[in-house]
Amino acid sequence: KQYFEANRSKYKWDEPHFKGIILSARTDSILNEVKVDINKLGYSDSLTNYLHKKYTNGIKMERMVVKKGENELADNLLFNGPAITNKTYPVAMVLEGGLINAPEVYTDVKGTVTNDYQDVLEKQWIKELKAKYPVVIDRRILKTVNKAENQVETANKGKKVSKGKKRK
Repeated sequence: KQYFEANRSKYKWDEPHFKGIILSARTDSILNEVKVDINKLGYSDSLTNYLHKKYTNGIKMERMVVKKGENELADNLLFNGPAITNKTYPVAMVLEGGLINAPEVYTDVKGTVTNDYQDVLEKQWIKELKAKYPVVIDRRILKTVNKAENQVETANKGKKVSKGKKRK
């Protein structure tokens, strides 16, 4: 979280993303009942729990942060994409959220932030290891290794390498 806040300018998007919850339902009538419940109760975290309890398998709610082309539901509802092809939950609505132009919190780009932060930690770790365990090359030993390697190469020149006998 702190890394994201310190490097927020690094995490920009080229296009808007949908951030929110999409509610899908098995039928139009279930979706209409959900809308009535939302109007009566107003949106809150307890509403999502209530809806799950009341409609159990009749609805599905998905929290997401996606750009155009990454999610069929978001494409259909927000980006004028093709019709929903999910036969189990063929109707949907935006329960909460909307389009945003940049990440609001680190969880909006968590994968990228985590990867970048791990890269920073790895570079620091390598730097510490190099300081703690400096590499010293003994030039005398290196010359003997190079000399031995050259002798092996010279000895192997012109020799044919046997591939083994074929079995019948």
